[in-house]
Amino acid sequence: MKLNLYDALHQPNEIIKSLKDADIATLTLVLSYITSDLSYVDRIKPYVKGAFDYAVKVPEDLSQEIRNDLIEVLKNKTNQNNDLKNINKIQDKYLSKLMSVGVGTDVPKEYISMMKEELDFDASSARDHFINRIKNYKTKPKVIIIGSGLCGILAGIKLSKANVPFLIIEKNNSIGGTWYENTYPGCGVDTPNQNELLASKFDLEGMRKFINATTLQFLSIEGLYKSMVHEKRNLSYPQFTDHCFTGEYPVK
Repeated sequence: MKLNLYDALHQPNEIIKSLKDADIATLTLVLSYITSDLSYVDRIKPYVKGAFDYAVKVPEDLSQEIRNDLIEVLKNKTNQNNDLKNINKIQDKYLSKLMSVGVGTDVPKEYISMMKEELDFDASSARDHFINRIKNYKTKPKVIIIGSGLCGILAGIKLSKANVPFLIIEKNNSIGGTWYENTYPGCGVDTPNQNELLASKFDLEGMRKFINATTLQFLSIEGLYKSMVHEKRNLSYPQFTDHCFTGEYPVK
């Protein structure tokens, strides 16, 4: 399986098909970030009600315009080594706006420094300080990564930065791992954004309707243990760290 962004960008019909399956809010954030053009997020803001694709209802004509513009921008900024060049570093005050539009609610400024590190394109992340040392090693191991899920892809990115040769082996015909193999058509998750839990606003039936699920039930602690092949929960010393469900702290 060979993935090449440069080649893919020069086959716009194929990449457009793939981008139609992507969250349009995420694509818009990418486009605004690498161009420093906030007009894109301003246009989708009224349609973003939460952090997940089922809560984003952007009109198709606007969505298609964003996809097309993103492809053109990436074509101009991607070289044959698949490196992005001439990325505009967006100002902190605008990064906060991007993040807030993306999740449909105001994001506290405390998150800005974390996101700046995550979005840094020039490998200056504090967590990547060891990469330059590895680059200077005279000998490097050859690495095999089993699976192209999120962890496999991220491992490949870090190894690539360190000039360590690697091969990703994937059993499927595309990347994604768990998220490629499992889909839940028509069903969303229970948090429209990080600051709201549906359980504080709806009863069980209301939540079922909101996430477009056919059925919805809560699993009891007893049912949870039975599903893990335990007859019952040990009250004195629970078999699992279930404190996040029971509220029993400190953990025994």
